[in-house]
Amino acid sequence: MKEIKVGDTVKVKSGGVFMTVSEISNGNATCLWMDQKQKQNSDQWPLIVLEKIDYDAEPPMPSMG
Repeated sequence: MKEIKVGDTVKVKSGGVFMTVSEISNGNATCLWMDQKQKQNSDQWPLIVLEKIDYDAEPPMPSMG
Protein backbone atom coordinates (compact mmCIF):
# COMPACT_ATOMS: atom_id res chain seq x y z
CA MET A 1 0.00 0.00 0.00
CA LYS A 2 1.33 3.43 -0.92
CA GLU A 3 1.53 6.02 1.84
CA ILE A 4 -0.95 8.86 1.37
CA LYS A 5 0.33 12.37 1.99
CA VAL A 6 -0.84 15.98 1.56
CA GLY A 7 -1.09 16.88 -2.13
CA ASP A 8 -1.79 13.32 -3.31
CA THR A 9 -4.72 12.48 -5.56
CA VAL A 10 -6.92 9.78 -4.00
CA LYS A 11 -10.29 8.12 -4.33
CA VAL A 12 -12.47 6.13 -1.99
CA LYS A 13 -11.73 2.42 -2.50
CA SER A 14 -15.41 1.72 -3.26
CA GLY A 15 -15.45 4.32 -6.07
CA GLY A 16 -16.21 7.97 -6.62
CA VAL A 17 -14.44 11.07 -7.84
CA PHE A 18 -10.74 11.83 -7.62
CA MET A 19 -9.91 14.08 -4.67
CA THR A 20 -6.86 16.01 -3.46
CA VAL A 21 -5.61 15.52 0.10
CA SER A 22 -5.31 18.90 1.84
CA GLU A 23 -4.62 17.75 5.41
CA ILE A 24 -3.91 14.58 7.38
CA SER A 25 -4.61 14.33 11.10
CA ASN A 26 -5.36 11.51 13.54
CA GLY A 27 -5.71 8.84 10.84
CA ASN A 28 -8.06 10.96 8.70
CA ALA A 29 -7.52 12.87 5.47
CA THR A 30 -9.33 16.06 4.57
CA CYS A 31 -9.99 15.88 0.85
CA LEU A 32 -11.07 18.50 -1.70
CA TRP A 33 -12.84 17.96 -5.02
CA MET A 34 -14.91 19.86 -7.55
CA ASP A 35 -18.45 18.78 -8.38
CA GLN A 36 -20.14 18.94 -11.78
CA LYS A 37 -21.14 22.58 -11.17
CA GLN A 38 -17.48 23.47 -10.38
CA LYS A 39 -18.32 23.94 -6.70
CA GLN A 40 -15.52 23.02 -4.32
CA ASN A 41 -16.38 20.33 -1.79
CA SER A 42 -14.48 19.11 1.25
CA ASP A 43 -14.89 16.19 3.63
CA GLN A 44 -12.85 13.99 5.96
CA TRP A 45 -12.20 10.33 5.24
CA PRO A 46 -10.42 7.67 7.30
CA LEU A 47 -7.12 6.90 5.55
CA ILE A 48 -8.03 3.20 5.55
CA VAL A 49 -10.86 3.78 3.02
CA LEU A 50 -8.72 5.79 0.56
CA GLU A 51 -6.35 4.66 -2.16
CA LYS A 52 -3.70 6.76 -3.86
CA ILE A 53 -4.16 7.22 -7.60
CA ASP A 54 -1.34 5.77 -9.66
CA TYR A 55 -1.51 7.69 -12.94
CA ASP A 56 0.65 5.04 -14.63
CA ALA A 57 -2.02 2.39 -13.93
CA GLU A 58 -5.23 4.47 -13.68
CA PRO A 59 -6.79 6.17 -16.70
CA PRO A 60 -7.30 9.91 -16.21
CA MET A 61 -10.64 10.96 -14.78
CA PRO A 62 -12.91 12.38 -17.51
CA SER A 63 -13.54 16.12 -17.38
CA MET A 64 -16.84 17.27 -15.95
CA GLY A 65 -17.27 20.12 -18.41
